[in-house]
Amino acid sequence: MIKNLLSTFSLFALAFAATAQNECAPFITYDLPQNVYMCDGETFTLAPAVVGDFLEYQWFEDNQPMDGQTGSSLSLVYTGGPDAVYTYSVQISNECGSVNSITATVQFNTSYVNFAPSYVVCEGVTTAITGPNEINEFNYISWYKDGEIFPWTSFPLMLSGNLEDAGVYQMGIFSNCGVYWSDLVTVYVVPAETTTITASICQGEAYLVDGLTFNQEGEFTYETPTESGCPATTHLTLDVMPLPTLLETSLDQYLCIGNDITMFGYFSGTIVEYDWTLNGQEVFNTGLPELTLNGVIPQNSGIYVVTAYNECGGTSSAPINIFVEPTPEIIVVQDGNTLFAALGFENYEWYLNDILMGTGESIEIEASGVYTVSASSPSGCETSGTINAVYTSINELANNIVSVYPNPSNGLVRIDAPSKINSIQVINSIGQVVKLVQSNALSASLDLSELPIGQYMLQSTLENGKVEFDRLIIVK
Repeated sequence: MIKNLLSTFSLFALAFAATAQNECAPFITYDLPQNVYMCDGETFTLAPAVVGDFLEYQWFEDNQPMDGQTGSSLSLVYTGGPDAVYTYSVQISNECGSVNSITATVQFNTSYVNFAPSYVVCEGVTTAITGPNEINEFNYISWYKDGEIFPWTSFPLMLSGNLEDAGVYQMGIFSNCGVYWSDLVTVYVVPAETTTITASICQGEAYLVDGLTFNQEGEFTYETPTESGCPATTHLTLDVMPLPTLLETSLDQYLCIGNDITMFGYFSGTIVEYDWTLNGQEVFNTGLPELTLNGVIPQNSGIYVVTAYNECGGTSSAPINIFVEPTPEIIVVQDGNTLFAALGFENYEWYLNDILMGTGESIEIEASGVYTVSASSPSGCETSGTINAVYTSINELANNIVSVYPNPSNGLVRIDAPSKINSIQVINSIGQVVKLVQSNALSASLDLSELPIGQYMLQSTLENGKVEFDRLIIVK
């Protein structure tokens, strides 16, 4: 029983000792403030109220032990400088245990704001006027420009880049610590440099300006740096000029001698010059898209081209082919009292003293005189021919007959005459002498087999001075 009593006493003694030890541990009755704001030149003391004996203190700054700071309080002194935020706490201990204070956050407010002495603001560019340090605790901010209130109440100062923004600025910070004034800052506003360029280039070329290359038509805006640091703005309007564009060209034409003609080549765009060429040689510089020729002759035949020029070069028209028919004079021959016109024409009309005597390729005359025959070529060109015809009586004809046989012929022809034949000319339908035969006999044989088929005129000159005409048809 005594043993049991001793055991119970021992347990009671241990419990009492533990309770006594816990009751002597430090106990904080008044803790640190959670937030402290300090102004320039202020001193603040952190001192918790603690109950306990034989107390020891260790102060912490940002959770790190502070050397030598082992007193019951911690004095903080702020003498100006950059804004800063620190945390402080204290651990209190004795042989019975330890206790930690809450963490106090201390905000050191600056009494100044640094600015660059001057700012360059570009016209039209929004710019922030700021400093390297932040403003943490204030009641309000007031800005001044040239000594007068400026309508802006926050930090940083935002300027829109108007020319009127130029001036001297200062900021006032109103807080629990009083009024802090910033340094003076001078703001310069650089007027915007704007250039307008209107230029033209030819198609395929490039326009170079300020180190940039443009080759398309349109309106462009670009910026280039300047010594002030503000960009210069350039507005470029570029026109790309194409070569002249051919719109219409006159058609090829087949003309008669003496006709008038106007050719043309029309182009789009601003044309400064027109040049006309004939067969590649420049022969006309009218300065106009039209070319008029009056009374054309065969030498006017050829290929015409007009070239239109603008500032960028030239564009040529399609070829215009002009042919002037070299319509020959109609060859008229007399065979007895029959007048024959050269073949290959149309619409024959015979006149004597401007009186119509007949139509067709030949007529029989009843009187001497100057006869004129008019006709048109297959292309419609008119021509004429004349002959001084002599009427021969029937008796005279009987004594002056030249025989041509066979007629039609395959080209082998015999000619008999009542008088010696001096020469025989073979004339085609357009009046060309295609064969000349000399003779000194009453008859002559001709080989005309190399000539094309068609109608020919044989002009026989006799020894007696007579000239006889006979029509020959060659067939194959």
